[in-house]
Amino acid sequence: MSSLIKSWLVLGLIFGSFIVVSPYCHAENCPWLNAATAGGVLGGTVVARLTHTTPENMTCDYTLEREGSKSSLKIAVRTSSTSQKDFQNARSSCGATSTPLRGIGNEAVECTLSEMAGYSTEQIIGRVRDRVFILKWSARKTGDRSHAEDLDGSESIIRNVAEQIAGSLF
Repeated sequence: MSSLIKSWLVLGLIFGSFIVVSPYCHAENCPWLNAATAGGVLGGTVVARLTHTTPENMTCDYTLEREGSKSSLKIAVRTSSTSQKDFQNARSSCGATSTPLRGIGNEAVECTLSEMAGYSTEQIIGRVRDRVFILKWSARKTGDRSHAEDLDGSESIIRNVAEQIAGSLF
């Protein structure tokens, strides 16, 4: 065989292996928030886990463990033909303590779910067209304040994340 044919065969094998291997090497990313941004919100390098409930519905979980504590950021997005009703059902988890948020999707509310065992869990529930999203942020409390409250402008940080999610759903 000529050296030219051998070179083409070798190149063919190399490129062919990329075609076969590349689909298996691709890591799936959360379409609404990447791990670097979630790490910035939580204050360090996070571990990401994605769960599909249906092909178009997904939950993205980001966790940060440090100094014996665990902080998390969770985004769940569901598509539904009854999104208004689903939004109201999700909103009921806040009880009477929800605060309406303007400018985030078609409608959104924010509430504190719990403040116990040294942790605080905040939640934003929003609706964009036929999709409902739930954003939960759980962080360790330091003194009378959560890690989230210790960060300068933490309310605006979590609201900015909710705005980013809503914007990507439009």
